[in-house]
Amino acid sequence: MEQYCVIGKSIPKKEGWDKVTGRVKYIDDKQEIGTLHVKLLTSAYAHAYLDQIDIEEAWGVQGVRMIVTGKDYPLLVGTTLVDRPILAFDKVRYFGEPIAMVIADSEAIAAQAVSLIRVTYRELPVVNSPLQAYQEGAPLVHEQLQQYKITSQVRPEPGTNIANRMRIRKGNIVEGFAQCDVIAQAVEVEFDTRDYTYKLIRAVSVADAGQILNQKGAETQIMGAMSMGLSFATREGFKYDDKGRVLTNQFRSYKVLHYGEQPKYIVQFIENPVDGSPFGSRGLGEHGIMGMPAAVANSLSVASDVSLHQLPLTPEYIWKTKKQGGDRFQ
Repeated sequence: MEQYCVIGKSIPKKEGWDKVTGRVKYIDDKQEIGTLHVKLLTSAYAHAYLDQIDIEEAWGVQGVRMIVTGKDYPLLVGTTLVDRPILAFDKVRYFGEPIAMVIADSEAIAAQAVSLIRVTYRELPVVNSPLQAYQEGAPLVHEQLQQYKITSQVRPEPGTNIANRMRIRKGNIVEGFAQCDVIAQAVEVEFDTRDYTYKLIRAVSVADAGQILNQKGAETQIMGAMSMGLSFATREGFKYDDKGRVLTNQFRSYKVLHYGEQPKYIVQFIENPVDGSPFGSRGLGEHGIMGMPAAVANSLSVASDVSLHQLPLTPEYIWKTKKQGGDRFQ
């Protein structure tokens, strides 16, 4: 690629400085006269029939332009199975599922009208995990599974919660690693055996990137993905009650990795240009995310001398696994 003056070089993005200084303007920064605002009413239950949605009082709020419910547009969407309503009708299948939509002259008016919509639910049993959903006799999330349109190669099993079965064949992992060009997703941790807390010291990712188009851009994209993967591995996670309601639905309770908690990031690339792609490039977006949780779990399993198989890898989880006599890490 020596004939190109920019391919493979670290060229700053034209909009980069405005973004990092906060000067860049987005659509939400501009309010046009006559702009309408939307608020959603979402389900208070994880699984329930919708017996009635009363919108009469909400219509009495001045400035409301339209109220839409699932009965108005009983449409389904989906990528593999067309099974997901735009707005729930007949029943809700998860906590927070949109039920109604208010369109109004201002956000405050829309929020007020939403608070006046009255929903009569008929609560149903919930399934809180894939393992529970798989059991014989488990409550059915989709009773009419056989009626959904299929858009790809999946085979839903009517009368169950199974949308498709996929066979995974496991080979010889040692031999597989020996034949790999790249093994280097690694995370170094500093583990305190007294209280099971830990610090992330160093994270390494090596990616087969095809042809690098922008060196610094590629590095920072991988680093951003690694940060997301580490946050997902170490603290992010939804907590549910026994009725399937999300307990961590705010940023005060949904923990993410903050500035100052980041490790030192080391990113390296193996360049194998890809035939048929622009300049031989390869997508990088997911690479940094996927290996981090397993790498953190591996390091903490070694440090704590117990096998860890659950995310997020919190000190409380490590302590509980250790105290319950979990399998020693091999």
